[in-house]
Amino acid sequence: MKAVTAMLLRSYTLELVHPDPPAAKGLGLARPASPCPLRYKARGAAR
Repeated sequence: MKAVTAMLLRSYTLELVHPDPPAAKGLGLARPASPCPLRYKARGAAR
């Protein structure tokens, strides 16, 4: 899962649609509440 996430983050630029999403409660993890929409854009092919 880490490898797939790293490949996606390398290939795309991610941006939050709403600049300050509310925090989710529970499970002890800091994460945005669902739904948390993202915009994504393919990065250039400069490698």
